[in-house]
Amino acid sequence: MNRCAAARIASDIKKEFADLRADLGYHLGPEVTVSHARRLLPEHAPKMVLARARLLRDTLLNYLMEDAMAALEKAPTKVKNAFYDSEPRKHITSTFSFAPSELRLSSDLCTLAAGVAADAVTSIKKRLVASSSCSGVVAGITEYPRKRLKEDLDDYLARSEQAVSEWLAEVEKAFVAHFERFCREQGVPDYERAGSP
Repeated sequence: MNRCAAARIASDIKKEFADLRADLGYHLGPEVTVSHARRLLPEHAPKMVLARARLLRDTLLNYLMEDAMAALEKAPTKVKNAFYDSEPRKHITSTFSFAPSELRLSSDLCTLAAGVAADAVTSIKKRLVASSSCSGVVAGITEYPRKRLKEDLDDYLARSEQAVSEWLAEVEKAFVAHFERFCREQGVPDYERAGSP
């Protein structure tokens, strides 16, 4: 079977996780308090990773079905129909599930204290205009916890992207094994399996 799917899905993984970083980045914006972001991110990030993982799995299965049909191009129609009837998608989706890890945020006292201070400063800033002599201090207090949250989120998404990539590699491996087993059972000659390794 010609393995075009792996290269295609690698590009899709990068795109989906770039979009995910942008989507979750909203929670790190100045309009969201640090304490609110600390509550939302651990709840939303794993759910969004899971949704992207499932979407990517379905995309990969579409690519693999295209590769399989191209490999069976010269096979009789009854063989092609038999492959569809073997329900490779159903087998894969029922066998391979993905469980995202939890997002654990830094909990050192400095970060937590800075987060509380940042929320207080944000609240005060809405009522007062900070003097130029204090603006640097204010910026430092409000940016430190956001920076730590961003680092935690970036690390989490990098690890999640790697985990999804490895999971999808296992999905592909299982699909190819299913295809090769089907071809052996159907007696499909090697020359009909275009591009098969």
